Amino acid sequence: MFSTIFFGLVALLLCSQAYRHVCPRKARRLPPGPPLIPFIGRMMPKKQQWLTFTTWGKQFGDVVWLKLMPYSIIILNSQKAALDILEKKSVNFSSRPYLQFSGGMIGWRNILVLTPYNRRFRDARKHLHQFMGAQSIKRFWPLQEQYAKAFIHRIFLHRLDSDATASVTDSIHWATGSFILQIAYGYKSASTGDPLLEVVNEAMAQFSRATEPGAWLVDLMPWLRHVPSWFPGGHFHHIAAKWRVTLNAMANNPFEMVKKEIANGIVRPSFTRDLLVEKGPNLSPEEEMTIKWAAASLYSGGADTVSSALSSFFLAMTQNPRALKRAQEELDSVLLSDRLPNVEDKVQGRFPYISALVKEVLRWAPVAPTGGPHVSEKDDKYRDWVIPGGSVVFVNIWGLTHDEEVYPNPNEFRPERFLTKANGGDCETENDLPRDPEQMVFGYGRRRICPGRHLADSFLWLTIAMSLSTFDVFGRSQEVGYSGGTIIHPDAFECVMTPRSEKATLLLQSVGQQIEDDSVDEMADRNRTSNSL
Repeated sequence: MFSTIFFGLVALLLCSQAYRHVCPRKARRLPPGPPLIPFIGRMMPKKQQWLTFTTWGKQFGDVVWLKLMPYSIIILNSQKAALDILEKKSVNFSSRPYLQFSGGMIGWRNILVLTPYNRRFRDARKHLHQFMGAQSIKRFWPLQEQYAKAFIHRIFLHRLDSDATASVTDSIHWATGSFILQIAYGYKSASTGDPLLEVVNEAMAQFSRATEPGAWLVDLMPWLRHVPSWFPGGHFHHIAAKWRVTLNAMANNPFEMVKKEIANGIVRPSFTRDLLVEKGPNLSPEEEMTIKWAAASLYSGGADTVSSALSSFFLAMTQNPRALKRAQEELDSVLLSDRLPNVEDKVQGRFPYISALVKEVLRWAPVAPTGGPHVSEKDDKYRDWVIPGGSVVFVNIWGLTHDEEVYPNPNEFRPERFLTKANGGDCETENDLPRDPEQMVFGYGRRRICPGRHLADSFLWLTIAMSLSTFDVFGRSQEVGYSGGTIIHPDAFECVMTPRSEKATLLLQSVGQQIEDDSVDEMADRNRTSNSL
């Protein structure tokens, strides 16, 4: 009798748990979402999650809930929902989930984008905001112009390479990575084969794969971390160990280099040096760790994202010769092919089509289509639903930037959508302009929005404007997909760049002479510094 009652209670308990897995929405008034599998929930799509999120948004609405193993997942498919939850309720939604693979086993939890909302996060963000806020970035404009010039000259030198497309991709990674390394550590990269640049680029490729939603089973079942590496399925231990070495090299090597330079009296202004000198000999181990990882965050948050956007820009130009021609006509009307565009042109608004084109690049191919995951600290209410504490919240940024009601024909690359008819655009007045994609692609929440967004915007603008003023861009009309993890890049596509004219060639040659003169001056400065030690 007793055993019958006991096993009956166990069966009832199991059935109730199965019911909660199958019908949890009814029990807790959770948002709608796709059907769940008992005890498992719903598996996250392995590739291009943003497309599945968009489909779910059309089926279930702008707030979608699903259960993924132990996690409650919320997907936001509208700007209103994103602002209501991540902006207005930012106190509860400013932290990050703990990712077992990338955060715990590799160490990316130390990078700002994955750091929980705590004191170290606040200190690091404060340092970065002071260094590259809306006003502070003005001091970097000359350096950005130098690297944009170095980029187009590099393309000019490699234009006859057997693999022209690879040279464009390599030049994008070199220019974006070298610029960030210089402002972060005062380090000037070699033009080819730079060891530090290779390490940080490798680390960023690993970061994108390591943080891809649902890609690593140990993130869904954290107890798997105790499975030995030799056990079937335990190979992720080897991957994590290898990638941890790369990450530590990325964070430690340039940081230790700056510390040695300070000790030897070498002065190369940078984010890291300025903070270390400011703190002085009383620097605590906690403060040193904050500075080291804030500097690493500066690179990890800027270089790969800008590289993604520039790659999408060149892809768009190979597929949209009409947009390329119009942009060049606008540039020629002011520059007359006698000079290169500069930051002052951007500030004065002399090239509205170029500015619209930059916005369209960010809308057409957002670099982080599902953004950075937020996590709710405690239960919250939204509309008639409960958002459970500990829920991981994604914004489907790709879906928002491809919303047909906001951006008609969203797959079409059309900068005119961000211009008034007075400037040859689609909109009657400024009030009719669609939502600026920069309000979405740089993240949500005052505490979590990308601190380097102003730096990224000006570098993109300059590089795009200089490229179009000097080069024609050719390629085959083809369907090109996107791959990657958190940060995506277009798959391989044909891209050939040739100087537009004799005047353009002369401009590019003069840029090369300027770069050579600057290198001679820099070498002389280094020799004088060495002789004085």
